[in-house]
Amino acid sequence: MDFRDDKIEGPYLITSDLRMGGMITVGATVRSGVTLELTGMIIGDLHVQRGAKAIIHGTVDGIVRNEGYVDVDGNIGGLIDLSPEARSVVAPGTLVKGVRR
Repeated sequence: MDFRDDKIEGPYLITSDLRMGGMITVGATVRSGVTLELTGMIIGDLHVQRGAKAIIHGTVDGIVRNEGYVDVDGNIGGLIDLSPEARSVVAPGTLVKGVRR
């Protein structure tokens, strides 16, 4: 798994496993078969394609559009499962649209 702790101007297409501690602007997409572990921030939406995985400990200020697997214990602007196969796990205490779950 690669690690980045810098600022990436998006929209950004994540094509290999990534641990992101920095910031991605204008949103990102996680490709099928790829894992994103976010401890930093995404400005904009995050799209998780079918077969992809996102573990969010940081912040997504937009909507997480999930077709794969999402595990959230950070802060997100919203969460939409886009397919019947999508699986989302939201930890207690997570902020979604500014409301603690």
